[in-house]
Amino acid sequence: MSKILPSVFFLILGSSLSPVQANESSDWYVGGAYSAQEISTNDYKLLGASLGYQFNEHLALEMRALKGISGEQFSGDFSHKIKHQASLSLKGSYPLSSSVDIYGLVGWTTSEVRAAGYAIILVDENNVTLVEPYVQTDTENGYSFGAGLEYKLNANISLYSEFQFLPDADHISNSENWKSISLGFNYHF
Repeated sequence: MSKILPSVFFLILGSSLSPVQANESSDWYVGGAYSAQEISTNDYKLLGASLGYQFNEHLALEMRALKGISGEQFSGDFSHKIKHQASLSLKGSYPLSSSVDIYGLVGWTTSEVRAAGYAIILVDENNVTLVEPYVQTDTENGYSFGAGLEYKLNANISLYSEFQFLPDADHISNSENWKSISLGFNYHF
């Protein structure tokens, strides 16, 4: 009996509060995304999650964390991929209709890029060579900006498509041309 009473109490308390909680809406949302990124002529694929806070109908703060799922494989055993990427952005939106918003993003993005392969080292004049594996990791930080469209399926679920310019990628490919196209969803609490 002593174990049943607390369970019944919390069951009654929970059921009495649930209608009140169902009517209250939250300004928080979470989501997921697939991102195809291009640096110069190299292609990278990432998957990630987002957490956002909607201040009002037009302004939100959004944090994203992505993980690289594929990168570039070059001649031999040399590979290059975005290992991790994180961003913090302000998102300004404007409703085009009751179910479609256009938005712009401006923020800060940091990316960890990993290159791996083998180095061939000449040991002496007798042409003895040594093959050594190596891994090099660079971090790229900087401002990012972009625009997108968000389609609201219902009060809680939305789908989006966006294009972004990411920080300069000088260490990666001697190019400042880093672009991202993302498809994703958000769940609004």
